[in-house]
Amino acid sequence: MLRSSLVNPWPKGWPRQINHPLDEPAPRFTYAFRQLYQRVTDMIRDTASPPTPHPHKPPWTGSEVRFFEYLISGFYQQYRNWNDPSGAIVAHLQYLHREAPIVAFELMAHAYLHMAYDLPCTIAEALIRFEKEPPGPSSFAAFRFRFLELEPGFERTADDVASQSDVLGAASFLNRIAPRRWKLSYVFAVWVLRIRSNAYLQAESIFDFRADRTRLENALLAKVIANQQEMVKNAYKPLLWFRLLGTPVLFPVFLAVSDHQTLVSALYAITALVVLLLAYAIASYLLMVQLADQLGATTHAAVRDAFAELMSQLEPRG
Repeated sequence: MLRSSLVNPWPKGWPRQINHPLDEPAPRFTYAFRQLYQRVTDMIRDTASPPTPHPHKPPWTGSEVRFFEYLISGFYQQYRNWNDPSGAIVAHLQYLHREAPIVAFELMAHAYLHMAYDLPCTIAEALIRFEKEPPGPSSFAAFRFRFLELEPGFERTADDVASQSDVLGAASFLNRIAPRRWKLSYVFAVWVLRIRSNAYLQAESIFDFRADRTRLENALLAKVIANQQEMVKNAYKPLLWFRLLGTPVLFPVFLAVSDHQTLVSALYAITALVVLLLAYAIASYLLMVQLADQLGATTHAAVRDAFAELMSQLEPRG
């Protein structure tokens, strides 16, 4: 159950306050990302207001709590806007749903999109709003510190959600036993951290170039969508991935056994088939890890390129 908001009463003019229960995921196939959002929201609130205060960490101030509650509500508003039929994101999500080989790949694309586009746009909006509230820009350094303080929690949460069997399917077993650098869920978590960390810098750029904010944000979204779709289109996808692993291909072999010699031969054949399926599973899993890494790198490059192309053309606010 989602932990309640830490800000009461809720300020007028802010995005909708986020408490339990959340709306149903929309589109429906974004359910894994919605679960990640809920887990991350609880992690942020637990860090900001822990049940037992940490003796070596300064407690969060009221303005810090308000800033991150604003981000939480803004993030959710951005997520709900994904389903806007007039927007570019819903068509992109439908494309990913058709082309992504497994749910985990969709989750990663959704999370990378959220970190690369929704996050800097929402932070920029928060900076513009909190610039006018006491204590004003002097609190921005503290906001940045708290943003970085949340990194370990983001890594744990992203790794945990992406490793669940309803997300990874049959690959969840290999993900549990694989070395850390070859864990698909860990590769996902690393790219979440990297894209998220850069998002604050991009938000500050949008804040500084606010007169061209719409142009920056539109270019950023277009670049992220284009890069993700190009990567998915060119990705090599093994035949049916792990779907064959759930097929009872061995049972008919035993029905055909009629004598001892046939049984011995069948056992050899079954052993060879099991080894073949295991090799196929490992190869497919390693390829999925590689694709997850490429998707993260592609999304990260999209953000870098979009800002590099536009920043040289813009004038900062005076």
